[in-house]
Amino acid sequence: MQLNQATIWMLGILLWIVIFDQLYGLQMINKIPMLAIALAWPVALLAFELYLTSHQTLRNESKRSRGTMQMEISAVSGLAFALGGVLMTNLGKAFGKTVYPLLSVVILICLLFIIPNPSTQFGSSTGAAIQTFQKVCIVHCIGILIGAVLVNLDLTRSLDWKAAHSAFSMADE
Repeated sequence: MQLNQATIWMLGILLWIVIFDQLYGLQMINKIPMLAIALAWPVALLAFELYLTSHQTLRNESKRSRGTMQMEISAVSGLAFALGGVLMTNLGKAFGKTVYPLLSVVILICLLFIIPNPSTQFGSSTGAAIQTFQKVCIVHCIGILIGAVLVNLDLTRSLDWKAAHSAFSMADE
């Protein structure tokens, strides 16, 4: 069982690098250095889970509540929708259209891989493997959301706020 989980955690790390490259591009880290956080955070979380695998038993793993997983799914989905609204408000529809695909990927991952709740025997190694896979998907979604937030921060930081403030001040007069 621990070997199955360790394999899933390791594949999650390797797959995250491919997902990040496909969604953002590794070369974007040169343009937006903060994106390194979005690349490293899921790797760190998954590596920590990989380390903790050696300290888990099937009994402990099976006690992980499905309710907790549902709260994580709800939080990730809610953040994707909220972030979409913030991006549309802050940066307008033109930029929002470029980031919405990222947020749509998060929602798609939730719909395809996390929300389905297969009926496995309580405490089985198959059930633990499915929960581990779903946890990897949640960590990937968090990484995508962190990347979208960091891109938003970089774009809003590069806006000329003085010129925008002057334009609004002139309009008030």
